Amino acid sequence: MLLIEEIKQGKSETLDFMVVLPKESEIYIKTVIAFANTKGGKIIIGVDEQTREIIGINEDLIHKIDDQIITAIADSVYPQIIPSVELFNIDGKYLIVIAIEFGKSRPYYFKTKGKEFGTYIRAGSTNRLALSYQILELELEGTRKYWDRQIYLSYNVTERAITKLCRDLNSYRRKNNAKLPKITKVDLENWGLLLNSENGYLATNAFVLFSSSNFKFSKTQCAVFAGNDRTIIIDRKEFSGPLYEQVGEAFNYVLKNIHRSLKIVGLQGIDSYELPLDAIREIIVNAHCHRNYLDNSCVQVFIFENRLEVTSPGGLYGNLTLESALQGRTIQRNESIANVFKAIGFVENWGLGLKKIQDLSKKFGLPNPEFIVHSDCFRVNLYRKTFGINVDSNNDTSIFKDDSQSNVGSVIDNKNTDARSVVDNKNTDAGSVIDNKNTDAGSVIDNKTPMQDR
Repeated sequence: MLLIEEIKQGKSETLDFMVVLPKESEIYIKTVIAFANTKGGKIIIGVDEQTREIIGINEDLIHKIDDQIITAIADSVYPQIIPSVELFNIDGKYLIVIAIEFGKSRPYYFKTKGKEFGTYIRAGSTNRLALSYQILELELEGTRKYWDRQIYLSYNVTERAITKLCRDLNSYRRKNNAKLPKITKVDLENWGLLLNSENGYLATNAFVLFSSSNFKFSKTQCAVFAGNDRTIIIDRKEFSGPLYEQVGEAFNYVLKNIHRSLKIVGLQGIDSYELPLDAIREIIVNAHCHRNYLDNSCVQVFIFENRLEVTSPGGLYGNLTLESALQGRTIQRNESIANVFKAIGFVENWGLGLKKIQDLSKKFGLPNPEFIVHSDCFRVNLYRKTFGINVDSNNDTSIFKDDSQSNVGSVIDNKNTDARSVVDNKNTDAGSVIDNKNTDAGSVIDNKTPMQDR
C-alpha cells in the first residue's frame, strides 16, 4: 500500500506523523499552515514519529477527531483552508490522514497572531516561522505577481539608459548566436522591464537589475579555498553591476581557477578545461535567473579542491520539487529576468538545465553533480577530478576531452582575460597569499551563511 511506503520513508517536507491528535490544536495547525504555504502535504495521526510504528487510534474517537480537526482549522487559519480528512485501516489499526493542498491564496497564517507572527513554512521535516521577505514572496505568489516586474518608483529612467541596455543585450545576443531580431525598447516593455506611463517610462526591478548596482544584495561572491571546506581562503572577488556582467565575471573567475590543459588538434593548440564550460555557465546563469532577490544574500561561486559549489538564495519556487525539476518541469520566479536571459542566449530551453548539467558531467567522466535543496537556498556541487599537481598549460597532451566546448568568447564578454591553471600567480601557497582582508571564511560569506544549522 502506498501509505505504508510513505510511512517507511519517514517525516519530510510533505509528510508528518503524530501518535495522537494533540490537545493543543496549534501544534498540528502550524503544520497545516506550513504545508499550505510550501508544497502541500499530509499529517498522519496514529503513527509514532520516532519509530514510524503504526500505533493506530481508538475506533470510538474517530468521528469526534474528524470533526475536531475540520473545526479547529476553520476557526484558526486565514485565508480558509479546507483539508481532506480520510480514515485508513491498516491491519486492524485505524489512521487518520489530513491532506493539505498547496495553497493558491498564500500566505496562510493564524488569525489570532496575524500575518507577521502567524505565518509558517515547511523547512525539511520542521515548521518555521516565515521571515518578512518570505512572507512578501508568498504574497506575490498568492496574487500571481512577479517580484522582478514590480515598479521601482525611485529610479529615474533615461533614454540613454534604455539605449545602453538595448546595445549591451544585442552585443551578448550576437556573441551567443541567439537567432533573434534586434532587441529594442518595445522588447523591454514586452518582457516587463519597462512600463510606459503618462509621465514617461517607469523602471521595474528587472530593469534596475540589468542596468545598475542599486540592489545591495545583487552581487556574486567568488572565492577559492584551500582544501574542501571554508577554513582557508586563497583568493576572493566580489562582482556587482548588471546581471549579464556578473554572469560573465563569475564565469571568467571559475576558468582562471580550475585546471586547464592544451589539446593539440592538427597544428593548433586548443585550451581544454577539467570541467565542461556549458555546465559551468548553466549553473551560474541559473543561480541568477532563479534566485530570490528578496533574500538579503548574494549568489556564491566557490571553488574547492574537489568541487565547484554555486549557491543561489531561495529554495525551489512555489511547489516545484527537485524530482520534478530533474524531469523538466519549471516554474519561473523571475519572469522578466528569464525573458532577457533567453533572448541573449544565456538560456536555451526551459526545464532542461539540471539534466544538461548531469549529462555534461557524465560525458566528462566526472562524479554525479549534487543538487541540494533547502527552504532558503539552492546549491549545486559540480565535482572535479583529483589531481596531485597542477596542469601545465604548455603540455602538448590532452588530459581533458571536451568535444562540446565552444569558443570561450561566445559565452562571456570582451573583458575576458586568459584562463590560467589553478589560480593566478599571486597564489603560490595558501600561507603566502592570504592578505589581511582574508582572515576567515566569514569575510567572503554573507552574514546569512547557507547550509548552517540545517
